[in-house]
Amino acid sequence: MRVALCNTFEYNPNNLLEIIDAIDHPRMELAFDVGHCLVWGRMTPLDWYRKIRDKCGVVYVHSNDGNADRHCSIKTGVLAKQGILNTLGHELRSDSVMILKYFDKKRVEEDIDYLASTLGQEHRGARHPVLPSRARRTAK
Repeated sequence: MRVALCNTFEYNPNNLLEIIDAIDHPRMELAFDVGHCLVWGRMTPLDWYRKIRDKCGVVYVHSNDGNADRHCSIKTGVLAKQGILNTLGHELRSDSVMILKYFDKKRVEEDIDYLASTLGQEHRGARHPVLPSRARRTAK
């Protein structure tokens, strides 16, 4: 089992990194919520992820308008306009889990196919699981 601490209203990952370092447990890691970073972060999602990459095993992916946490499809909003996903997806650790975190669950299946075609099935020799939030809770 792994336990992850996730960003919500933080401007940068510094405090989360301090907590992880203070706990210093092999099963404790960070989760990165890209949509939250788009709204509250004061650094780009790519810079944020690069700063925590070694300690991050879970990435929550959703988009928004940059002003409110709308949990929209990755093919809409700021995430799509800035083209962040392609670069981020190729920089993920091989053991990372990417979770689609949408309010509108109708887009999940379509966007899983989009991720597979955009990022490819394989990254650096290891497949990155992409799960919707509900499937992640029930996956064993």
